[in-house]
Amino acid sequence: MNTLIEYVRVKRGKYKGMPRGVVVATAKNVVGWSFTNLSHGDKFDKETGIMKATCRANGNVERNMPHDVKSVFERMKNRSVAYFKS
Repeated sequence: MNTLIEYVRVKRGKYKGMPRGVVVATAKNVVGWSFTNLSHGDKFDKETGIMKATCRANGNVERNMPHDVKSVFERMKNRSVAYFKS
């Protein structure tokens, strides 16, 4: 199964550059996301993040999306249109 994956990274602070979330595209305009709340002590896990993002992509859920994810989400939608031709 072809899948596009892009990680959402911390933009500033002592964890700058560390992955915090993931955005996944499984088909043309079928995009899902997962995001870790570091301020509540959560730790990012790539496998769990990809699994949650894939489930959200299949359910087509865009509500309650964190602000940090929105730009990556929109960029992934554009990438999915170019990558998945049919």
